[in-house]
Amino acid sequence: MVIFYALMNIAGIKSQVIHTANNEDPRNDLKRRYFLKKIALNLLDPHLKLCETETNVPQAVQHRKQEVADTSANNDQQLEIPRNIRKYCSECKNKNRSRYYRQKCKKFVCLKHAKTWCLLYTEENFNQHV
Repeated sequence: MVIFYALMNIAGIKSQVIHTANNEDPRNDLKRRYFLKKIALNLLDPHLKLCETETNVPQAVQHRKQEVADTSANNDQQLEIPRNIRKYCSECKNKNRSRYYRQKCKKFVCLKHAKTWCLLYTEENFNQHV
């Protein structure tokens, strides 16, 4: 672990030297710790954007991810639905109760009417066909 952190330290110093050499504006001169934090957050952004639609993580973790990614949880589109609520399926005629809902319209659906898929699989297929 010591060797790994030493290599990361050297990489951080060298990347900051390259960054300051490319950007000669003195206003963009960051202290080393802020520069490293900025790099770390930029590396986390794609992962956080991919995981922000997951509903099976605790709310505390979701709120922390939103704080780090600087996305607001108070959008009008995002209605918070408590996890314990069960409502009638909007598609069933025999009034099945369910705790699953559609992400876009927030209508509750039972497992008969729910379509599930792997988000990573669909993105990989989309990227291959583009």
